[in-house]
Amino acid sequence: MGFTNDPVYQQQWADMEKHSPKALPELFTGKQQVWGLHLEPLGDYVDAKIVPFPSPQTPVTPNQSDQTQPVTIDKLRDWYSAADKLNKPDEYKKRIVELANGFKSGEQLSQLALFSMNKDIKEFVHISRLTQIAQRIGMVLGQSRQDGFTEVKGKVYDLSFNTERKDLTIQQKNGDIVLGVQSGKVHTSRVTPEIIKTFEGANSLLDKTYSSYQAQSREIHR
Repeated sequence: MGFTNDPVYQQQWADMEKHSPKALPELFTGKQQVWGLHLEPLGDYVDAKIVPFPSPQTPVTPNQSDQTQPVTIDKLRDWYSAADKLNKPDEYKKRIVELANGFKSGEQLSQLALFSMNKDIKEFVHISRLTQIAQRIGMVLGQSRQDGFTEVKGKVYDLSFNTERKDLTIQQKNGDIVLGVQSGKVHTSRVTPEIIKTFEGANSLLDKTYSSYQAQSREIHR
């Protein structure tokens, strides 16, 4: 895959996964195309929570609420993009456009609008991260089916995805769907910080297993 040789992607992947980009060819060579719900990161991921990056113009302390974060036209664009991926109604997205146009004219967002914006963006960031981890787990541990889906049967969750169709399903063993994505848009979401933490743990375990495999491989080839 060409993107694995892209220095920019390699650096982004290394920053995200805290792992050497040298692992990329072994992880993805011969695999399906990887896709994801992508949005420029809004902050650091700490203890299953998004901690916003400080603004260069306005330093932000951890105790400040989301409502005190500076609003920019770029953040309003991010809100619209998040709302679209979250499959919000057209009227909802139209209202975001109206708010953005008003903001350009000097109008300020109401507290309700600020709350909705931050809620949508945070939900989107959580889901985007979850889709990335799920696909990585699937690429390494998954089994390909004849219908083009890759599936993984876990102890707590099962997941399946089709990169060409941009479909992804994560469900509990009882059949309850935690996350359902169709054509790149969210149709069902019951994602919680606890679920994100569980998948982050699985991702870390995958890193440790891969590191152990690399160490053993080096010993064999000495």
